[in-house]
Amino acid sequence: MSRMKSLVVIALLTTAGTAQAGEPLERTFAHCAGRMSADMEHRWLMGEPAEEAEARRNAMVALLFSLDWSLPPERVLDMRIAAKFAHASLLQRAAFAPDPEEAARAARRAEVELAHCAGLVLM
Repeated sequence: MSRMKSLVVIALLTTAGTAQAGEPLERTFAHCAGRMSADMEHRWLMGEPAEEAEARRNAMVALLFSLDWSLPPERVLDMRIAAKFAHASLLQRAAFAPDPEEAARAARRAEVELAHCAGLVLM
C-alpha cells in the first residue's frame, strides 16, 4: 500500500471515531486544513520554525483532496477558509491580547483544536 493510501486509511479510521454522526469527512478535513494553514502562516509571521506545521498542513490537504466529496467544492473551500480565519483570530488573540487571561484562553483553545487535527495525520 502506498504511503498516501496508508495515511488516508489511518485518517479515515481515526476520524470515524471523532467525527459527528452523519458529518462528511470532507468537513472535518476542510476545517483541519484551514486551522493548519492559519498555524503555519502565524508561525511564519512570528518568525518561528514552520516546517513541521507546513508538512502536516500539506498532508491534511492531500487527505482532503483524496476524498470523494459529498458536498459541492465551493462549500468545502468556504469551510476551509472560514476555519482558517477563525483559527488565525485565536492565534492573534493568544499572541496580542492585552488581557493575559484572554490570551491564555485563546492559546489553549488553539492548541486543543490543532491537537485534534494533528491526531488525524500520522507522519
